[in-house]
Amino acid sequence: MAIINGVEMINFTHKEIPPYIAKYMSPKILSCIQWYREILGCPFNISLANGALTRFDGRKTSEHYVIVNQKSGEIEKPSRAIDGFPDCNVFEAWGKALSCNIFSGVGVYFDTKNNQGEPQHMLHLDLREKPLIWYRDGGKYFYPHKDKMFFEKIFNIFMTHRN
Repeated sequence: MAIINGVEMINFTHKEIPPYIAKYMSPKILSCIQWYREILGCPFNISLANGALTRFDGRKTSEHYVIVNQKSGEIEKPSRAIDGFPDCNVFEAWGKALSCNIFSGVGVYFDTKNNQGEPQHMLHLDLREKPLIWYRDGGKYFYPHKDKMFFEKIFNIFMTHRN
């Protein structure tokens, strides 16, 4: 257990979410990931990849993107996203992320490697303004509003990429 950015994190440590990174994160996303971890009932391993918690470059529309006031040093927009690897069936973890009504952005990535460099499915969880779900496979992104076969395709992927 650790206090991270003012949030009591029973299932996470400073090693997983270091203070020098956590200070740029919304306390709400930290509370939400702790709550989700309790609902999930298995470990949720935060990705150690660069940008999995905060980003200072790249797409400014990313929920990972942080804006710091150059003059005052105050955080104007904290990160509101976390990437991680559920230590259970990704289909179950994705379903719980969608149904728990905590996150407004839920993405599942079928083309990622875990913190040990082994292939493992990853979840992106965020607190965006407008709800959005998606998946990424083979480096390509798929969204239900752009693909009528979205749910059939993701179901088939889940059935063939069980972990």
